Amino acid sequence: MGFKKFSKHSDGKYWESYFQKSEEFYRLIQSHLAENLTGKSVRGLDIGAGPGVGARLMADAGLETKLVGYEPSETHHDGEELAAQLREDSSVVYVPKKGGIEDINPEDMSNIDYMLILRACHEIADSVGGKQQFFSRMKELVGNLGDNSYVFIGE
Repeated sequence: MGFKKFSKHSDGKYWESYFQKSEEFYRLIQSHLAENLTGKSVRGLDIGAGPGVGARLMADAGLETKLVGYEPSETHHDGEELAAQLREDSSVVYVPKKGGIEDINPEDMSNIDYMLILRACHEIADSVGGKQQFFSRMKELVGNLGDNSYVFIGE
């Protein structure tokens, strides 16, 4: 059902309806991403990536990045569609993966420059058993980041 609901990536209908509800929020996030990542070739991790909203924001900002997006729901299929689109017309390499915060592969954490969580903290916390477990896992992940890395969280 999730895949059917969000299968409009190719003609932009999903992006339009999703983005229009919170355009100001997403433009602000995009501005922060651009301010900190422009002019760099970076690698990132998007936790609770949904259908690839973070990747879309990066592409729209003209950023050069490889972004691995973890999404436990069926919307990760839409991330696969978006990844194919982005290969054709942007400098964003998006790698969607099915899974939650507990499924993050250590290889995906190596040499990353930023982590991104957009409107997913509450769902992630619920999936791991509460806020304390969420903060514990985040502390572990952030501990793997380099000194000049970024964490972008928008809730």
